[in-house]
Amino acid sequence: MSSKLLTSLALLNTKALVNAYTWSTLPFYTLYQKPWTKLRLAKNLGVVTHKDKHGRTVYSRPSPPTLSHPFYKYRTFPEIFPLIDRNRKAVGIRDVLSEMPALDEKTGQPVVIDGKALTKVQLAPDFRWLTAGHVLDRVDSIARGLRQIGVKPKMHVMIYAENGIEWFYTCLALARLNAVTVTLFSTLSDDGVVYGLNQVNTPYDCL
Repeated sequence: MSSKLLTSLALLNTKALVNAYTWSTLPFYTLYQKPWTKLRLAKNLGVVTHKDKHGRTVYSRPSPPTLSHPFYKYRTFPEIFPLIDRNRKAVGIRDVLSEMPALDEKTGQPVVIDGKALTKVQLAPDFRWLTAGHVLDRVDSIARGLRQIGVKPKMHVMIYAENGIEWFYTCLALARLNAVTVTLFSTLSDDGVVYGLNQVNTPYDCL
């Protein structure tokens, strides 16, 4: 008897055992888990579905008819910005104290991925807090600069940089201009960068 036939017989017995176990324990698990109660609770949450223009199913739950927060009466963020407490702590930063090559624990050699040496950073133990006013002013300044160099609404602008507060400022500034933010990891190899650039189907700039 060939090994292929023996394997098929062994799998057949295994499938038979699994099916027998499944059907014999199904009533117990059904009574224990009570799926009908979960379905009833889901319906009580008022979740509704609809198809968007791309044919995707969108799940949503209508908001309560009465909302007490004062911001709910505004339709755009620019209407809300003047009302924000500019002295409120908004963004916390841990500054980089030092940076050194990342070493392999076994060989002691620098870790290199896709031709790039990885680094290990030491961060400050405490956060340095920026106020909402500071962040808004910085974002507005960057947005004005981007607009002056030609960034327009719906333009695709790629950010190719390390994570940091500057990345955050730039992303918010692009949102202020209604531009589309496209991102690439700074650790990508040259081939990865080229591939990412080619995935953008419309004209873009790169920061």
